Amino acid sequence: MTKYSNYRPSTSGTQSREEREKIHPVWRGIGWVLIFIFPVMGWFGAVWLLGENTRQGWVNISANVLAKGADPLLYVKIALALVMIFILFFLFQLISFFVLRLFGPERYGPMDIPRVSWKGRRRSR
Repeated sequence: MTKYSNYRPSTSGTQSREEREKIHPVWRGIGWVLIFIFPVMGWFGAVWLLGENTRQGWVNISANVLAKGADPLLYVKIALALVMIFILFFLFQLISFFVLRLFGPERYGPMDIPRVSWKGRRRSR
């Protein structure tokens, strides 16, 4: 903001703050889909990994973590599904960060000043 002019928002005051901050319904729909897709993908990924583990013999599963009942690997599947959900979320966020960095808005707006590159010595008092 300059010294002798007033700050005016880019929307020229036609929209209220609530209207400008309102999230587009498409992004809400994508969020709801991801809420349901990530756990399903995590569960099927955990089941697939446990199937490959029984064929390949990567990790021995202790008898202490086996559940009593119809599915003895239930606790292992739940824990592995949670890990898979976090991995999927991390990968999705990583891809989102790269796409936003490539196609997103500029880092500095018209009201920002660039950083000062100071190369002086640091002095202690």
